[in-house]
Amino acid sequence: MAKTKLGVIRDLLSVSSQLTYPGFGRALGTDPTKVLHHLEDLVHYNDSSSTLTFKYTIPPHAVRRGGEMPLSGFLAVFDEVTTWAIVAQDRKRRPGLSITLSAQVGPATTTTTTTARRGIQAGDTVQINAKVVKSGKVLAFTEAEAIDVTTGDVICTGRHTKYLPMPFLFELGLGPLFPLVKMYTNRLPPKYNDDWMDPTIDDLLQFKDMSANHKTGTFHVENDHNNPLGSVHGGCQAMGIEIIGQGYADASLKTPMRLHSITTTYMSTGRKEITFDANWIHVANDSASMSVKVASISGIPVSEGILHFVPIKKE
Repeated sequence: MAKTKLGVIRDLLSVSSQLTYPGFGRALGTDPTKVLHHLEDLVHYNDSSSTLTFKYTIPPHAVRRGGEMPLSGFLAVFDEVTTWAIVAQDRKRRPGLSITLSAQVGPATTTTTTTARRGIQAGDTVQINAKVVKSGKVLAFTEAEAIDVTTGDVICTGRHTKYLPMPFLFELGLGPLFPLVKMYTNRLPPKYNDDWMDPTIDDLLQFKDMSANHKTGTFHVENDHNNPLGSVHGGCQAMGIEIIGQGYADASLKTPMRLHSITTTYMSTGRKEITFDANWIHVANDSASMSVKVASISGIPVSEGILHFVPIKKE
């Protein structure tokens, strides 16, 4: 049975690699073609617990220059892996649309563990565990965790809720017509070129018109920001939200604070150009909460991130 579930994931990734642009998955290192090359080594599915595990080695282009893997980066990977888990379990192979996506730091980053001291860097390998808690006709609920394979420490945990109904043609292609779609894509020449230079997070998340205190910013949405459906990837939005939020916190708080959790709610598709605007909800000596709203250039709400900060502990 586990092999059957893995086969479902393989089929969907194969079709996706031929019919869609890899988008933000290229920067994360989770785009379909690369995962397919080593699927049996990287991905395993436990049918009895509805849990998918993904062995993820963090590529250099997935972290900001000279930095660690941010919490929103793990959230972006959770977005990808929990979607694979949903597809494996859903009878119609529906990837769905994100409603909420959240991540919170785990014990490994809040204590004096080896992982906390050195951080999670490019080249480190983590195990992503994604579990489908409940999946129905309309909604799917998942949870995930990232574990440092070297120490066994829990780096962070997350939750993801998706709306499953898809446009009619998508459901038709992923459902009764999927064998024909698969047959068609198998006849196509490889679409992805291994010689392509993968974009870096630093290159992709270049804000323009950013205010001096990092409260607001704008960036132009291109293919490398997108999900397979052609709108800006939820994880990409979350990483932009963290950049704006942490920058605004650094500029406006007297006490240095770090991000402890992020919850992003998605309201509409983001295309062309999106704006970010940060505002404090609550500020105290021991914690602070912030809202970062993302909107289209015409003001239509795209998403909102709620960020919770805690003071940086002095060693």
